[in-house]
Amino acid sequence: MPAGIQYKNNSFVKELLSLILFLFKPKRKMKRLLSDVFIASVFIFVLLCSCKKDSFPAATQTGKGTFAAYVNGSIFKQNGTDPSGSMLKSDYYYNSIDGSLPIGYYFTVSGVYKDKNTSSYIVIHSNVMKIEEGKTYPLSEDTVNSVYARYVFVQEIENPGGTGSKEFSYQTTTGELNIAKLDTAQRIVSGSFWFDAADTTDGNKVQVRNGVFDVKY
Repeated sequence: MPAGIQYKNNSFVKELLSLILFLFKPKRKMKRLLSDVFIASVFIFVLLCSCKKDSFPAATQTGKGTFAAYVNGSIFKQNGTDPSGSMLKSDYYYNSIDGSLPIGYYFTVSGVYKDKNTSSYIVIHSNVMKIEEGKTYPLSEDTVNSVYARYVFVQEIENPGGTGSKEFSYQTTTGELNIAKLDTAQRIVSGSFWFDAADTTDGNKVQVRNGVFDVKY
């Protein structure tokens, strides 16, 4: 009799232990799952923040103050100042007073991108050329009655006497400027552009693609 009771008790304990293990096993899995979800969430959050920081701005027409493009496949996005200390610049006016310039319309939009020890800027300018909403203009050389673009890359160089810089200037060989919006009352101009340009000294080339801007002048 005692042996039989002991057997039954052992069986009960085993069944109870099995039940406990069964009940707690999903909880341990859930904890691991929650841990994995938390880690994944942190990773996704960091990734999204990083993507947002380096994201390409959407095309807008509200005077948002954006200027961006892809230069040889890398993002160029307005974030700095040019050598004169100016940031994003835009202007559109009719000159009839300044005797040093021919009479006519002038349009300019430019942006500056800084990255560590380098900076670059893109300038688009019309020389005695009236621009209109909804029209596309070829980008060519800097001549009267034309629209041209220029890309400049500046690299800081460490010298024994201090820090210097070397500038590379690229002039347009071909390209287009599209004026999506020109609101002279609100002084908003937005559009898109692309161009190829060559270095004026060694002939090296850059490709500027998917350019967008939305600025107030």
